[in-house]
Amino acid sequence: FLANILEKIENDKNAGVEEIVQELEGIRKILFQTSNMHAFVAANLSKIPKLLDTLVLSLSRKNDERDGLSGRLIENVSAASVLRPQNKDPASGGNGAVCSLSAIESGFLNIIAPGIKAYNPNRAALLVAIEYLTALEGDFWVKLRGAGLTYSYSISDSTDSQLIKFSLFKCTDISAAFETASNIIVDYASGKTKISHIGLENAKASLAYQIIRGRSSKLSAATSSFVRTFKGEKMDYDKHLLSRISNVTSDDAMHALVTHLVPIFDPQSILAVTCPAGKLDAVHEYFMKRGWTNLRKVPEECLFSSFIVEPQPETKLPDKIPGMSMFLPGAFASQFRCSCPKCDR
Repeated sequence: FLANILEKIENDKNAGVEEIVQELEGIRKILFQTSNMHAFVAANLSKIPKLLDTLVLSLSRKNDERDGLSGRLIENVSAASVLRPQNKDPASGGNGAVCSLSAIESGFLNIIAPGIKAYNPNRAALLVAIEYLTALEGDFWVKLRGAGLTYSYSISDSTDSQLIKFSLFKCTDISAAFETASNIIVDYASGKTKISHIGLENAKASLAYQIIRGRSSKLSAATSSFVRTFKGEKMDYDKHLLSRISNVTSDDAMHALVTHLVPIFDPQSILAVTCPAGKLDAVHEYFMKRGWTNLRKVPEECLFSSFIVEPQPETKLPDKIPGMSMFLPGAFASQFRCSCPKCDR
């Protein structure tokens, strides 16, 4: 667009500029329609004279600009409303890609699994469970970062996209880091490791502080409330969430862990890995054995072309694979069942 404007100016400075002005004016008329806009005002309204008159004057179009263009207010801006659902055979392995880069010396991993909505009863417990696992000096810190397997890690739950994301950042050994993270979750889900009362209370306090800190100013609190209206959340959602967090028990956190965090490591989730070129084959083979049968191996020289070709047909795993039955799609998560009263009903 800018290149075309520059070319018009160079070819004919007078006529070109006039044409450009007309073109930009046309764009402005299409974009600037108050029927497309939500107005947000955050201020000490008592000290602004004639607030409504000022807003109307500033946002109204002149009579000669009202050319009959109709607008449309956007009611839903959540990512979940535009994400394409993954329509796939539940019996097939998870989708994903392992990409190599010669410019890096460490590995990076992202896994996406289904999440929950903002008012899901497990929302507060899930946040507490995530904070408990990923806290400073927590299990992930000691067994992943402390062991030198990865520089950083994260688990995030987004009600906007309704997805849960697990990430490993700058891994020295990406297969070992993933295996260790999986074992941490398995130990809790199987009952081998218990959630400590002190750790749980620390996680709840840390989580509450994070929420409050994000609304520490009047402007941030007002902006957050305004944005929430587009995401299907009430303006007092933070207050609602804080009250739920304070009541989370160890059984609630364990229920959320088994229900929502265990499936991250099941091969039905979506996997993306970037690793050094020399480790491409080994990393790809490891995750294929873990059950991601639709995992694409992308050498560095094929990075651009790989994402524009037609997708490969999905392969279906046989009923049994000697020595690998726990990594069949869905089998990993199905090994663990929450025994809390909610799940017994």
